[in-house]
Amino acid sequence: MCGIAGFFDKTRDNRNSNVGQILITMLEGLACRGPDSAGVALFSSSADHRLVMRVKLGDEEDCSARLETLTRFLDAHFGGGYELSNQGNSARLVVKRVDDVAGLAARIEALDQETEVVSMGSSLEIIKQVGSPDNLEQTYGVSRLNGTHGLGH
Repeated sequence: MCGIAGFFDKTRDNRNSNVGQILITMLEGLACRGPDSAGVALFSSSADHRLVMRVKLGDEEDCSARLETLTRFLDAHFGGGYELSNQGNSARLVVKRVDDVAGLAARIEALDQETEVVSMGSSLEIIKQVGSPDNLEQTYGVSRLNGTHGLGH
């Protein structure tokens, strides 16, 4: 069994709302309903039109080979014009400009059978994994993310 939580900041300047912390706190209250999985969808406004992608690198704990393959692909495609961080068995990619977003996602997923683009966009970021909200926080640091509104389960 699971539960769903949501938060919408209706204040005038909501860019600095700590939506991640609010959602993690709400999800911890729902954790007694079952620890099978947890996830959040966080929305924020992006003035610089950057693209944020979450890429699942597989189900194994050590996905370093897939991360290395992804890094080589990004170096060849973007040079140094990207940010890539590894969190658990997934990666977070931020790029300034992409003309063919769907094509980029398809090329990333073609790198390996286990590689999957979980979310992509300039306003929405999806973070999910098997386990409790506490595991989600420990792996991804959701409480440090800001935005305007979000949903969690």
